[in-house]
Amino acid sequence: AYFTPLVKQYQKVLLLDSATRQRLEADADASSGAGAAAVLQRVQERAAWNREQERIKKEQDEAADAERVLFATIDWHDFVIVGAIEFLEDEGGDLPPPLKLEDLGTRLRAQERYEAERQHKDAAAAAAASSAAAASSAGGGGGDEMDVSDGSDMEMDE
Repeated sequence: AYFTPLVKQYQKVLLLDSATRQRLEADADASSGAGAAAVLQRVQERAAWNREQERIKKEQDEAADAERVLFATIDWHDFVIVGAIEFLEDEGGDLPPPLKLEDLGTRLRAQERYEAERQHKDAAAAAAASSAAAASSAGGGGGDEMDVSDGSDMEMDE
């Protein structure tokens, strides 16, 4: 098990593909300034990538440490059990069977679809109500107004 990775590494070095061999030959040609500049550019890019990866790992470690410290600040002995629910053996028939994970996902998707449809219907009803209210106020008398008279046509008994 130890020698197999070594053999594979030697094979990669000794049996290079043509693109890798050409790149290495171009890099080794120190007489041309372009080869040395290309190597230097790749080295700088790799160093920047390594720094970025170290920064990301450091941020993740700091976040994990902060979470551990926050978790450690909780006084777990301060919690009190207020009550316990006991199920007798004969009461088990009233409980539904346990849900499978796929059933739970199906129920959640169905609930989300139902809520989306309800919101869509509520929005449509609100839009219809607002357009009806705007039409009645702009129309100037759709029969909802009350007739007001000055009382001159009323008879009075004396």
